[in-house]
Amino acid sequence: MKKLILLFGAVSIAILLFAIHTTTETTNTATIGFFTDLSGPAAPYGEEILRGAKLAAQGYENILIRYEDTQCNPREGITILQQLRTAHDIRVTGGTVCSSVAQAIAPLLEGQDMFHLSTGASSPELTHAGERFFRVWPSDAAEARILATYAIKEIGVETASILYVDTEFSRPLQEIFRQYIQEHEKKILSTESFSSEARDVRAQLIRIQQEKPDAIYVISHPEQIPIILRQIKELGIESKILSYGPAIQAHGILEQSGIRAEGVTFAFPKQEESQTFKERYRTQYGTEPGLGASVGYDTMKLLIEAVEQCGDRNITCIQRYLHAQQERPSASGTISFDENGDVVVPAVIMHIRDGKAEEIQREK
Repeated sequence: MKKLILLFGAVSIAILLFAIHTTTETTNTATIGFFTDLSGPAAPYGEEILRGAKLAAQGYENILIRYEDTQCNPREGITILQQLRTAHDIRVTGGTVCSSVAQAIAPLLEGQDMFHLSTGASSPELTHAGERFFRVWPSDAAEARILATYAIKEIGVETASILYVDTEFSRPLQEIFRQYIQEHEKKILSTESFSSEARDVRAQLIRIQQEKPDAIYVISHPEQIPIILRQIKELGIESKILSYGPAIQAHGILEQSGIRAEGVTFAFPKQEESQTFKERYRTQYGTEPGLGASVGYDTMKLLIEAVEQCGDRNITCIQRYLHAQQERPSASGTISFDENGDVVVPAVIMHIRDGKAEEIQREK
């Protein structure tokens, strides 16, 4: 009987020790929600961002990460955010690409006691999205400004037209471009829009062609760029073509566009990607990193370091930690955040020559 009692006591102690050990592991495990756009118009960015993020997460066994696809759909983004909070008690999140999704979730962060580090949402309107919203991709305001200035001072543009996809990211972008052109006493002759699903913009291009602008600023999703450039050539339009930088720089777009992209000029947030990151990416995936991979890596790395420093419940600490990141070496170059949580990155003017994008002017 005494042996039985001793055996029971030993088993009880073992169970208690296991419970304590399990509780300790659970307590020391942080959780992050990472939702990006893996389907829909932003998928070319989202796929690369996800690859970069997963590369950054390797080796962190104490960090649990839940990946989701927002489909570049604001309603889906809201649903995912709420599910992460209510069903999984996740408060630290990142990864959005589409500005429409970021703009939909940003107002909810305070009430849900959550934080979000966006990877690619670039709408200028997100600069004032709130203290709980940061981003590692710069506002499009800088692109519009430097591109308009270059078009006027270096190309000699006196008149321009705008052709843009009607979305949350492009509406403020085209408006800022318009303002800069007009501030220099130049003219916007016409503005035409099209939907995210559009594959034929000939009617809009014909109306623009009749105005004979010196330049046309094209703002679209990546997969629409080759189609628009082909239709411009088919119609014999001779205006200079200015493009939305991230769209024409997306993976495979220049190759699909071929000779039709020759001479296109665009602005782009430009830094030198880390060679260490490039080597790790090649080793992991067997190919060169595409647009979005390095910022996806940086997003995940920053989130992981923040929750290791602050835990995944202390949002104020996470905000302070990110604000303290100034001139930080990263996969995408150098990261600094301003008082609004916007990343500070210089812009460059690039030009397509012989099928390749080359830098022709750096922002001063």
